[in-house]
Amino acid sequence: MAEKTLTREEILQDLEIRLKQANLNTALAAAEDAEEALMERKNKRENLRKQQKDRAYQLADEERQRKTRIQQCPHKKGGMDLAGYREGTDEQFAVFRHQFPNGDYMIQCQRCSNVVLPPVEPIRVADLAEAEPYERYGFSPAAAGFYLKNDPKYKAARITFNTEIRQYNKWLRMPTLNVASTSGQVQQVTGAADFKRVYRLAMHESHNIPPHQAMRWPIDLRKQTEEEEEDAA
Repeated sequence: MAEKTLTREEILQDLEIRLKQANLNTALAAAEDAEEALMERKNKRENLRKQQKDRAYQLADEERQRKTRIQQCPHKKGGMDLAGYREGTDEQFAVFRHQFPNGDYMIQCQRCSNVVLPPVEPIRVADLAEAEPYERYGFSPAAAGFYLKNDPKYKAARITFNTEIRQYNKWLRMPTLNVASTSGQVQQVTGAADFKRVYRLAMHESHNIPPHQAMRWPIDLRKQTEEEEEDAA
């Protein structure tokens, strides 16, 4: 039986149907690709959030472990086992000191690696423009410890500073046989900013220690030892 010859209109109609089908297939494939890409981006975001959350938990756990190690450490020399580590068997402390060019001391325990720096004194000013010279060194007025006269945070910062100074002095007085090291001592000869204070801020920043926290770990101002209370008196 002879095959029916299609008319021109039928051929065009068939081509149009095929073209629409091809476009539909292309659109469906593009939609599937877009959905897969969207799911991939969603999975990546979820994985990233999970990684960030896990990392935050890990860092928090490391911070707790470091804090526990510092709190349990006697900072004294001596002791070969765990009991000796917690007790310390020597009258000398396992700390060493380094004096920076501005005259400040950094004290560090060789057993728990705690770093103690002198805190940055908070300053009350009438205008934050007084802190402008510090901005040249990359410190904002807040980071440099400047407070307006009506800022209620100044009093709290002052209390924290006084407590931390006592902590710093306590560490500075720890007897040790280690000989302190020093950097070249310099004096300020010009400039509007206080060199010693700017250097102290830089010390805190380089050791990742807040400028109003002499110890690496927060000090509970409600709980002071008898020795600290005597020092305060």
